[in-house]
Amino acid sequence: MNVNGNLLQMPALLIDNSRFTPTNGHSMSSVIDYVPRNGYINRNKSVESETKKILHQRHISQTHMNFMESVEQINQLQIERVSSWHAQPPRCISQGLLRLIEEQHLQNYQLWHEEDIARDPTVTNDEIARVKRRIDVLNQRRNDLIEQIDEMILASLNADGITINENSPMNSETPGNMIDRGSIMALKIYHMEEQTRRTDVDEKHRQQSQDKVRILRIQREDLFACLSGLMADIRAGDRHYKLYRQFKMYNDPSLNPQIYKLNQS
Repeated sequence: MNVNGNLLQMPALLIDNSRFTPTNGHSMSSVIDYVPRNGYINRNKSVESETKKILHQRHISQTHMNFMESVEQINQLQIERVSSWHAQPPRCISQGLLRLIEEQHLQNYQLWHEEDIARDPTVTNDEIARVKRRIDVLNQRRNDLIEQIDEMILASLNADGITINENSPMNSETPGNMIDRGSIMALKIYHMEEQTRRTDVDEKHRQQSQDKVRILRIQREDLFACLSGLMADIRAGDRHYKLYRQFKMYNDPSLNPQIYKLNQS
């Protein structure tokens, strides 16, 4: 499958990614014309004609299948990038929303390996301190990109004429958070599969690792099925989600007391 195709098949995917660049460590309201601060898309509430309503319902059925295909694109992109990035220097080559998803995936890829270094009992304290700071930067970027993914999805729905039903049940987990979980699970599957090929361990270890791979794959399949269902429900007006800012404090010199107290002295 071509993982570089147009995700969601929506015109808003042509939006310049620079509109979603985080400022001062946070992805803020650079898309205020698309996504207001309350997290909802505001659209004209004029009454549609009966004919337009019928066409809209048919469109929902068609785009549900389109998004199911798009979810599979995300699935394959994450799996394929984990493998290719271990073989050659990582780089992001997708476009539009897939580019954001790929960049977010890369932060998790880099975090995974920095966390491994941090737990190496032979590394020096200076190296651990360097790794910890690197982890903070990567984790901030990871969370910024989750928010940007959610912003772009809402902007894409808006551009496609989908009205967010604010009176429908709210999903506490956003698509961006689900995509992030899929990314981490792709990494976990890859590294657990490595355990099944080790020659320095006994067969029991390899078999246990293989059993874990099987469970992880089922869990990841379930996750992407839930993501597809969520987007179908949002399009049908049966569920919605809001943008929630995480406002990470530890990287902000004005909010971290260990930093601002030092600057005040």
